[in-house]
Amino acid sequence: MANYKFDGRFFTDKNNKKIAEVDGNYLKDYSNSKKMAEIDGNYIKDYSNSTKVLEISGDDIKDYSNSKTIATMNDIKKEIDGPGGKTLVMFWWFFIR
Repeated sequence: MANYKFDGRFFTDKNNKKIAEVDGNYLKDYSNSKKMAEIDGNYIKDYSNSTKVLEISGDDIKDYSNSKTIATMNDIKKEIDGPGGKTLVMFWWFFIR
């Protein structure tokens, strides 16, 4: 059983406390509605400075700064129940890792 859940809009912990939400291609912190990240093609960008932080290449999640694989989609789906691929990667990077 995963410790986190995504229902297509809200990202919650195992106690159903809302942590974040998705608004289109953007990840927003639930507590203050500030944009934190953006999906841009196969990349995840930190919204605060528009810097690419991750690259999604098939099932591999790579650190954009050095192209090293840091996780796989299977690793992330063990942590988060719910639909999505790139969206789950955003949650994992900003809240779990």
